[in-house]
Amino acid sequence: MAIRTMAFRDYMEWSLFDPDIGYYTCRAKIGLSGSDFITAPEVSPVFSLLISEQIIELDDYLGNPEKFYLIEAGPGNGTMMRSVLTCIKLLHPHLFERVCPMMIETSPFLRQQQFKRLSSLSLKNAPVWMEMNSLPVEKVDGVILGNEFLDALPAHWIRMAGGGLEEVYVEVDADRVLGHSYEPLVNRDIVNYLDWIGVELPEGCETDISIDAISVLGKLDSILDRGFMLWIDYGDSASEKYSQRRSRGTIRGFKDHQLIDQVFDHPAGSIDLTAHVDFSGVMKRLVELGHRFEGYSDQMSYLIALGIDQVLQENQLSKEEVIAASTLFHPLQMGRVFKVLLTSKGIGPKKAMKGFPRESLLPLLVPDRGDPGLFG
Repeated sequence: MAIRTMAFRDYMEWSLFDPDIGYYTCRAKIGLSGSDFITAPEVSPVFSLLISEQIIELDDYLGNPEKFYLIEAGPGNGTMMRSVLTCIKLLHPHLFERVCPMMIETSPFLRQQQFKRLSSLSLKNAPVWMEMNSLPVEKVDGVILGNEFLDALPAHWIRMAGGGLEEVYVEVDADRVLGHSYEPLVNRDIVNYLDWIGVELPEGCETDISIDAISVLGKLDSILDRGFMLWIDYGDSASEKYSQRRSRGTIRGFKDHQLIDQVFDHPAGSIDLTAHVDFSGVMKRLVELGHRFEGYSDQMSYLIALGIDQVLQENQLSKEEVIAASTLFHPLQMGRVFKVLLTSKGIGPKKAMKGFPRESLLPLLVPDRGDPGLFG
């Protein structure tokens, strides 16, 4: 293969999703042992228990439809969907009879793991697998759920230098990174994004912008008639993500449970690559699509409001299980860096949702200048 040069966004997409070398398509390792990273459902089943209670509440707000679609974007190895469905079966058998699981997954490698984990659940409505570019035309009622999905979508890597924007380009030979450089920005979509979100990048700052993470919301919204979107991921509001404090950007890699800052030291496809989610952009786009803001919180406050303390007190858990569950909401572990956003569509005004006490519903600071939106 000849030496190629590509924008970092294209490199990230190739490195993660290429059919031949992509990390997620060929070798994603998620879990405790022998893996590269772990997500909340693998940390402790308490996480899925609390999420299932939230979903049961959302089903009630929908009026308990005959078919309740539980749609997970980027289901990983299937642990979360399996655990949530298992909890729903125990807590709310009537919902379990109506639930229609849908998995949005492009990786055959991960689909096999998901299928294996869900095959023993005796669901009345068998799970359906879909790809993002071939979603059904028929609209449904339910919940679209994503845990550590948006952070894995390709992101542009840019910086402000000398009063102008530059973008990172990567030079590769086969799967080996030869180097990277900063070139004058030619992609107007990035400039439009910064203007849309109301951000002026400080001089000398680097950052990452995932237009893919924003555009995918429209695809998902196209299948939702009435329902909710629940996003859980590490990220920040725009005012924080694009601030001087984040002057090096948020592109990171993970391998063997180690955080990797120098992502170009590893061959393409060999590590997980991520970027912090711009939750201001996510919320702004969903509002443009007709969603109502229901709640935004860090994971610590969210899980406490859902009753994680009570769960830990009422259940006979071992010391090790309690320590694992505490990781979910400890402020120096997963509690602060992870954020939770809930929106609704086609639902009348309701009281404060579980996980989001009314006094905590502080809107993200996104200027609304009455513009037509990033996507027209």
